[in-house]
Amino acid sequence: MFFEHCMADDSETHFKPSNANQHTTPIAEWEFIVGKDGVNKNTWQIDLECVDKIPADKMPQIMGAMRKVQSLKGLMVEERVVNAKLTEWEVCSFHLQDSPSASK
Repeated sequence: MFFEHCMADDSETHFKPSNANQHTTPIAEWEFIVGKDGVNKNTWQIDLECVDKIPADKMPQIMGAMRKVQSLKGLMVEERVVNAKLTEWEVCSFHLQDSPSASK
């Protein structure tokens, strides 16, 4: 998922996700959910304590009227996520499925 959203050739290609009124990029979506430093790139573990808040310079680009601003850390404590016993990576995949890379 990291490669598809942050390193692939189309990681900066704009697209319109199904849950937003504005265009975004895969890398902006990654930072929206995981944060810039939320994944240890040596172990590939998500560290919820390192998940950044959404960078202010990315907000206009990734936010639309339909978007709910919530970090991965916030999503992980939602009742439906806890009850389903979802992992951080599973929650990421649900929220990152709209990007051009995810549809390949």
